[in-house]
Formats: sequence, structure tokens, C-alpha cells
Amino acid sequence: MKKRNYKRFFALLLAVMMIFSLTACNSPQAQYEKADSLLAKGEYAKAAEAFDALGSYSDASRMALYCRAFIAGEEGEFQRAATAFSLLSDIKDSALLADYYTARSLEEQGGAETDVEKWYQAEGWVPYYDAYELYTKLSLFRDSDIRAEACRSTVYNQATALADAGKYNEAAILMGTMGSYDDAEKRSLYYSACYCEQQQDYTGAYSLFASLETYEDAATRAQAILAAEYAQGEGELEAGKYEDAYATFTWLDQNAAYAHENGNASVRAQESAYLRGEQLLTQPEPAFAQAREWFALCGEYAPENKASATERIKESWYLQGESFLCGPEPDFVSAAAALEQAGDYPGASTRINAYWYQLGIERLYADTPDFEGARAAFETADGFAPEGEPAPDVRVVESWYLQGLLFGENNDYVNAMLLLHKNLNFRDTPEKIEYLRSMFPGAVDAGISHLVALRSDGTVITKGLNDFGKCLTEKWKDILFIAAGHFH
Repeated sequence: MKKRNYKRFFALLLAVMMIFSLTACNSPQAQYEKADSLLAKGEYAKAAEAFDALGSYSDASRMALYCRAFIAGEEGEFQRAATAFSLLSDIKDSALLADYYTARSLEEQGGAETDVEKWYQAEGWVPYYDAYELYTKLSLFRDSDIRAEACRSTVYNQATALADAGKYNEAAILMGTMGSYDDAEKRSLYYSACYCEQQQDYTGAYSLFASLETYEDAATRAQAILAAEYAQGEGELEAGKYEDAYATFTWLDQNAAYAHENGNASVRAQESAYLRGEQLLTQPEPAFAQAREWFALCGEYAPENKASATERIKESWYLQGESFLCGPEPDFVSAAAALEQAGDYPGASTRINAYWYQLGIERLYADTPDFEGARAAFETADGFAPEGEPAPDVRVVESWYLQGLLFGENNDYVNAMLLLHKNLNFRDTPEKIEYLRSMFPGAVDAGISHLVALRSDGTVITKGLNDFGKCLTEKWKDILFIAAGHFH
């Protein structure tokens, strides 16, 4: 009896255990684990259904979306997969998968390598490059390294395709993103040089081509630029565009000391500057200062059968001085300053002396004469006198004469007599002196070498040679009349 009870007990226990087991297998947790297991095996559709069956349990609904994102990726709907994974960034490796499938989507958008022109024209960007950047960031995730390398190769080829289409700037920028890949660094510089050449920036183009030395045909193209620039300079010279020609030849000289069968660049630059200076000097309204600036760039350069640049600078000063003397109101001061700068230029010193002579005449015969200034001008004229005109020293005597007469007219007979006695042989000086004596009898008289004059206060002033004491009149007073002899 007892044995039968044990059997019943164990049967009942087994039944309870079976019921419990069946109940546990159908619990939400068990179902979740089963769905997760399907996910791990890559059975994404079944896993999604299993997670869907769990309804609102835990994060089952988000896990179902996670599974469907994988399905989208496997079916080639990369952008849809990337979007889904980006919404699930806190679940497993969703953030990495979002970037991965974004990169896959970019690859797909990039299409054939030759489609790069389409992208640059329409969008200004290259999908393969963005994909390459994402794959590089993902590094060892899935097959990112392999795909990154493939994208980089594609970008390289697309940059080359852009260059082949004449889009050198875009090609250089894109190639520059490739870093040390293959010859990307040098090729980027090469395309930059091509772009500079395309934009007629020959300075930049030559510099870049020259820096690449033996890469591709860089050296040949650098020399071709120099030859083209030289030909351009010659064309500018022929067309009379001397400033442009100077800039061109100077650039050639500074960059390569370029030599050519028609003359090296340095000499042609000097020639250009000389011709520009000559052009400015001989135009209807000469630009003297600018002409000198251009001649100064030539050093001692002198074309065949022409004066040197240094002499042309002197010539410009001479001509400028002449220009100041022309017109209804000559500017003698400016003319003299310019002619002084002309140095030993033929005729310059003569023109300076002529200027001083003429200035003396103007001062002497002005409405209000400047006798001192006139004498200073005549004395500076260095003996020059225009043809048919009195010498400067005669003009000085004339100034004393005219000043003496002016003193006489103003009743300043003392100073009048003093000045007239400076040269008794000039014109009618003796007659003028006698006239003054007649006008003021007993008030002024002169001997051979001295002058005596009576002041209105009765004192006497004397001037001249005092060899016999004839001028010692300081203590005289209350004098009414004076007279002078040879020695008294």
C-alpha cells in the first residue's frame, strides 16, 4: 500500500513539472530569447515576426524594427536601412550600422566612375568621397576597410576624369583629399598647375610645374610657359604696350633668368622700360616724372644709336625746365630747379644762366623794382648774356644807376649821390650828378674820392676815402653850406 502511494506521488510530481515546463517555454521572456537567437543566426524575418508577437513586451517593437533594418540592408535598400538604424542608435551596434549603410547608399548614388561630372555640375560633391570618409571612420567594422580602399580608388579615378574634362580645379581639390594614396599629392599639384594655366595665371602655373620637376610632363610644360610668356612680351613690345611688356619680361627674369635667342629677359625688360619712358617723354603733354621713373628702371641701358637711360633722365629734367619757361607766365623758380637737376646735360647750364639773367631783368624793371634781388640774379648768371644784351656786370652797374635815380626822385639826395658815384662812366651819370647838385646847392657835393652832404639838422655826413681826414665830420653842427674839392 505504501509503495503504491509513492508511485502516485511521483506521477503527480512529474505532471506538475511538465506543466511548469510548458508554461515557462511560452513565457514572454522565453519568446524574447528565442527571437534574439533567431536574430543572432541572421534569420531576420523570423526574428522580426517573433519580436512582433511579443507586442509591448520590453523593447520588442524596437527590436523588430532593428531586424527589418537588416532586411532592408540585405535587399539593397541602404538608405532605408541607414534611416532605421539611426533611429535605434542605443540598440546594439545601430550607430555603426547607420554609418555603414549610409556609406553603402552613397556608393550606390555615385554610380559609374564617369558620372563624377554629373555630380559636380548638379551638386558640387562626390558621393564616393563621402562614402570613403565614412568607411574610414568605421575602420574594422564589417568590410569597411576593403570598401574604403575601393572608394578611394574610385575617387582617384573620378578626379582624373574631372581633369580629363578640363575641370582642373575640382580635380585638384578632389585629388588632394586622397592624401598619400598612390601619387595623389603630386597629381593634385599637377592639376592645380593646369588650372592656373587655364586661368592665365602663368606665375602660379610655372611655379607649380617647376616644383614638380620630373613628374609627368611638368618640366616640359614649365618651359612651354616661359616660351609662351616670352612670345607674349615680344607681342606687347611690338604693340607699344611697354608697361605690360616690362611686367612680362621682369617676371621671366625673376623666375628663371630666361634666355632666348632674341635677348635675355632682363635686357628685354630694360628695353621695355626705356621705350615706355621715351613714350611718356615725347607725348603731346609729357609726363616728365613718370618718364624718369621708367628710365630709372633701365640702369645704364642704351639702345643702339640712342642716349643711355641716365642721359634721358637728364634730358627729362632739361625739357621740364624748358616747359616752365613757356607760356604767358613763366615759372622761373621751378625752371631753375629742374635745370639744376639736368646737371651736365647739353645746354642746361646755359639755360640756368639765361634764367638768372632774365630774372634779374624782371626784378630790375618791375613796377616796384627789387634792385638787390636783380643784382643777386645778375651775379649768379655767371657772365651769361643773351645775344645783343649787355653783360651781367653792366646790368649790375645799371641797377646802381636806376636805384640812384629813384632815390633822387624821392629827394633822398645823399643815397642818390652815393649810388651814382659807383660808376661815373655809365651813361649820363656825370650829368645826373650835376643835376642833383643844381637841385640842392650847398647841400651835397663830392670830390674825387668822397661825398659830403648836409643834413637838415645842420650836421654833415661824409662817405668815401678818408686819406686826408676829409671825412672826419662827426662833430660838425650848425652848418649852413658845404663844398668839396679833390682832397677836402
